[in-house]
Amino acid sequence: MIVYWDTGLKRAQWWRFSEKKEAIEEIKADLSGLKEAGVIPTGVTSDGAPGIVGAVKFLYPSIPHQRCLVHLQRMALIFLTQKPKTQAGVELREMAKRLNSITTHAEHYFWQRDFYRWCHRHYSLLKERSFSFQRAHWWYTHRYLRKVRRMIINALPDMWHYLDHPQISKDTNGLEGRWSSLKIHYRQHRGLSKRFRPAYLSWYLTTVFNREKPTRFDH
Repeated sequence: MIVYWDTGLKRAQWWRFSEKKEAIEEIKADLSGLKEAGVIPTGVTSDGAPGIVGAVKFLYPSIPHQRCLVHLQRMALIFLTQKPKTQAGVELREMAKRLNSITTHAEHYFWQRDFYRWCHRHYSLLKERSFSFQRAHWWYTHRYLRKVRRMIINALPDMWHYLDHPQISKDTNGLEGRWSSLKIHYRQHRGLSKRFRPAYLSWYLTTVFNREKPTRFDH
């Protein structure tokens, strides 16, 4: 289920059920439908999935697309683990923990400076490779450090829009926080058949999220 949440009105403007995972053509169709209905976004916050990024860039190339800092932080901490085995991992984990607390351009500048210095300081470490004689195969020894580094580098151009545009949220918590109550209610209906799940979820979004009387369930 993909939900388009309006942070200003605190309501779901649209949602869709899909067999695909954030497919660009489906998201483009959703955004086009919202556009025709007069819902024109001034900015977007997302987890940076390629389908969402591509669809927004196609339909709204000039609006800021904020990368969700909570999602970025969470993924970085998962890959780095609670107790990194290298000093580089310890340092990067500390930077990741600071990520969601940045409120000014000065803090953003110092965080980004620290990140680039970290990349330079551990350049050789990140190039280290290991070899398996059994498989006759080479791989990067510190692949999760490299993964977090690449994830941040890719996100950097869209990490700080919220500092210049106060109406844009730096994360998707306004929507994510509502899933907890939805999951609790949904678990009470474990016997609900797959056929009727979309109708139930549509009812919940309409009556609980949007506080409206449901009139249709064919989203």
